Amino acid sequence: MAKRISLKTKILEVKNIENYFNKMLDSIQDYYEKLQELSDRDYLTGLYNRRKFEEFLSYEVKRSVRNSHKFTVLMIDLDNFKYINDTYGHASGDLVLKEVTDIFGSNLRNADVLARIGGDEFAVILPETPYENGYVVVEKLRASLEATPISLMFDQVSLTASFGIAEYPEQGENIESLLTGSDLAMYKAKRAGKNTIARADQSDQEMASEIQKKGEFLRRAIDEDRVEPFVQPIYDVKSGEIFGYEVLARIRDGQRFMAAGQFIEVAESLGFAPKIDQMILTKGLNAREEMGLWDKHFFFNLSTKSLFGGNYVDVIEEHYARNPGGKKMGVTIEILEREAIHNVNGLMDIIEELKEKGISFALDDFGSGFSSFVYLKYFDTEYVKIDGEFVKNIVDNDKVRIFVKHIHQ
Repeated sequence: MAKRISLKTKILEVKNIENYFNKMLDSIQDYYEKLQELSDRDYLTGLYNRRKFEEFLSYEVKRSVRNSHKFTVLMIDLDNFKYINDTYGHASGDLVLKEVTDIFGSNLRNADVLARIGGDEFAVILPETPYENGYVVVEKLRASLEATPISLMFDQVSLTASFGIAEYPEQGENIESLLTGSDLAMYKAKRAGKNTIARADQSDQEMASEIQKKGEFLRRAIDEDRVEPFVQPIYDVKSGEIFGYEVLARIRDGQRFMAAGQFIEVAESLGFAPKIDQMILTKGLNAREEMGLWDKHFFFNLSTKSLFGGNYVDVIEEHYARNPGGKKMGVTIEILEREAIHNVNGLMDIIEELKEKGISFALDDFGSGFSSFVYLKYFDTEYVKIDGEFVKNIVDNDKVRIFVKHIHQ
């Protein structure tokens, strides 16, 4: 792809073909490099994503084994970040994440690896750095973040974070134990009052017990078939008729129902998300059949792990086969734009393959990130669900209305 043709000719038509071919190669190379960047890096901050971070962590373990080095892994979770998103909106929250990235980056060495591994979660590898030296670095990060006010429109916010430290090999000799140890330590820091630092402790069973309790709750809910679909209607604004339904996951707990926000992060971290997705997909499609809603579209949120595995395609195809009208349509899978997508090329292939099977796709929370139109360029989706931050004031705010109008166009 790096080679360009150069023809020794004075024929104008041939030179034009040469120029056209070289420009085409330039475009292909730019496209490939952009895809590679999206697969390795977080779209918002430009930091490495979780997949790439784990690759670096695996490499550092092998390097430390060869050279008998110690190193430190940090897990960082921003305190009360949900308040910023709820108060100032997702766009302002994104600006805060970019500022935090700059603050952390300016206090780390070039050899250190900084990654964004979740919504408001960061991780750091400090090579050849034992715990005592690592603690000094973490305290520097903590103090710098606390002392740096972040400007948001006509306001300023002060932000803190909770830090968890795990040292190789004392708190773990492989990437799984190091990630778990630093994650438990970060959770311990949260419990201690936030804006603090905690070290992984193999004898500390309290944190492991807390995670285990949540895992047992989810496992029982799945085994006892208490994962239920709730549907939210989607209206056609012109006709006022119901166009379809978004199917949402809930867990029945006695007389109450738990919303997804209360359990989905734990479910994903413990590997239960694909099973929950499967249950909601199956029950949601059964409801569509039982109520005869073949003319209504059903929208499902599937986790990335579900998209790259599982038998959800078989479930949808069997559902289509039972349609009295024989039509293979009406099921849409939503892709969260705000999630860091670890395998862009793979996701493009999945979309292309499943569209042939009558499965549609929607790009969710469109506009919540700074690279929205990049995803729209690469992912051939039937629907774009504009982030609520743009829509909720559309009647009163001219600027917001212009945004939505141009996204629609």
